[in-house]
Amino acid sequence: MKKIISFLLCFLLASTLLFPFDIVSAKDINQDINKKVKNVSEKQLDSYLAESGYSDYLISTFDIDEKKDLYYNNAIFASSEVTYSILTESDNIPLQKDYTGKFQLVNKNDIEKINVILKDKSEENKIIENKNLYNIDGTVNLMRLSNFTSSLVSSYLGTYSGLVKYKLTYNWTWNYDPQWTLTDKIGFAWSDDFDAAYNTSMYKYTCYGRAEYGYGSSHKVEYGSNSVQNYKYNEYAPGSGIALEYDIIGSYNRQRDITGTGSWQTVSFNAYKHSGWASVQISKYSKKTGVGEQTGAVAKYFHKRTSVQGTVTFSPTPRLSITNSLGYDQSDDAAVTFRWVN
Repeated sequence: MKKIISFLLCFLLASTLLFPFDIVSAKDINQDINKKVKNVSEKQLDSYLAESGYSDYLISTFDIDEKKDLYYNNAIFASSEVTYSILTESDNIPLQKDYTGKFQLVNKNDIEKINVILKDKSEENKIIENKNLYNIDGTVNLMRLSNFTSSLVSSYLGTYSGLVKYKLTYNWTWNYDPQWTLTDKIGFAWSDDFDAAYNTSMYKYTCYGRAEYGYGSSHKVEYGSNSVQNYKYNEYAPGSGIALEYDIIGSYNRQRDITGTGSWQTVSFNAYKHSGWASVQISKYSKKTGVGEQTGAVAKYFHKRTSVQGTVTFSPTPRLSITNSLGYDQSDDAAVTFRWVN
């Protein structure tokens, strides 16, 4: 009996050391957030975020659940970076970097090829005009050319009994309809031995679709969206990073009254855009030396374009990579640094 009690005590002690937070599910945490922020309007959330240092642009990219989470945790803006990438399931984009690191077209005659590659199939986003692709110096404006925008934000959550807490939040939007709709990944990596707080990761994915149905006077074009939310990470390296998986989709179905006479049928909404966000809380015990420290973090998106499975690897540099990398399109790194007192 004493051995059993000793074993249980050891297990509880080990759990406390590994996970220095209450062991409750992230879903329960999110439900608790919704209860406590129930009567706070989105306008009030936006006002709090603006007062806490978040830019209007970042606030506009945050999902309502992200805003609630930051408000609930008394988050204060620390740092951010916005990146622009080109993801087309092809390595044949006619772009190259010149000696200064700027993107140049290999041949300006290829501009029409780029337009075809990046053409958004929805009626909401028209094709990029050629004249808008270039900066004054003749270099390509990658922001205008990109079809994938992402941002990484670090937020300070406070220090409690020597435990320094930060939250990393990654948002992305992909204006593209990929041929491969399998399981994509998002990776976070950081330096200085911060660790992911137990059950604090969450993500949301949204597929935006377009449907056309009916005939004659009953003909309709409809835009909509389908969202999935989850609360777990799939890959983890202690003190270095985590990765989450998104099951992206090419279409989704809804029931619609096609003729307006009660004749309900299944209508397919075909994807033209994808977006999502992911977040994780990281923490580390301060040595209480009063010395200022600077920690780095990166995040990026991995789109699976073959049936070969890859595993995200983490480096405390910080850096992210993936095995079987030829089977994945990868966004540019979104990287931030934040300062804290050790």
